This record gives sequence, structure tokens and C-alpha cells, in this order.
Amino acid sequence: MREWNIDHKITAIASDNAANITAATREGDWRQIPCFAHTLNLCVQSALQQLAPVLNKVKSVVEFFKRNTQANQKLVTMQKRICLPILKLKQDVATRRNSTYDMLHRFSSTKDAIIATIALIKPDLALTDYKWMIIKSVHTVLKMFMTLQSK
Repeated sequence: MREWNIDHKITAIASDNAANITAATREGDWRQIPCFAHTLNLCVQSALQQLAPVLNKVKSVVEFFKRNTQANQKLVTMQKRICLPILKLKQDVATRRNSTYDMLHRFSSTKDAIIATIALIKPDLALTDYKWMIIKSVHTVLKMFMTLQSK
């Protein structure tokens, strides 16, 4: 910023709390304002850690259908049979902000087909009614953050 002669025009820098950005801000003697969206995402990620057993179960089901083409085909057949749209399951990605929401949304949208298919081919992957209730609740809460982000 000094090289471009604009350092006198900067009063604060909004950023995440990465060490390199914090150091650069301090070196420039500017005020750092934490990015609200980033801070909010860190809070959500921390809360999701409390639900790790349920989320890990969902991930294992998604992974099973992604890795097993025969099982995935049976899932598609079941979706057709019970008149659901044909949707592929989505896996969440740690570096993609809304991917847990996307995963749970798709998982919830195909719930009946997942339950029926798992019952037929891999009953040990079945989720309890309690876990399905948690999935629905978490999906509802995460949807609020999606709505906030799109405004």
C-alpha cells in the first residue's frame, strides 16, 4: 500500500483472523475489523462439532452411495418408484461454507428413498428416528444462515 502511496487512505481492514493478515494489518498500523460472515461461519462450524456423530453418520451414508454404483442405482430406482425427483446425494466439504447445509438438504429431500434403499441392501447404515429429527432441525437452522447470506 505504501508502494502505491495509498496507505494514508486506509483506516481499517476487514478480514478473517488469519495470522498473515493480522500481522500485515498490525505492520501497517491499521485497525482490523473481523469479517462478520467469517466469524459467524466459525461459530456455526463450532456448533456443528457438537453434532459430529450424526453428521458423520450422514457422511457415511452419502459416501456409501457415492462409492457403490449398484447401491446408487438402487437409490435412483427407489426415487423413481416413490415418485421423488432423481437427486444425487451431496457430500459436505470442509472448505465450502454451505456444503453441510447442501448435504443435509439433499439428504432430507431423498429421505424416504434413502430409508427404503438402506433397509433393503445395508440395514446397518439405517438412521434412527432421533437422528432424522436432528438432521431436520439442523437443516432448518442452517437454512437461516443461507437466507442471511443471500441478502
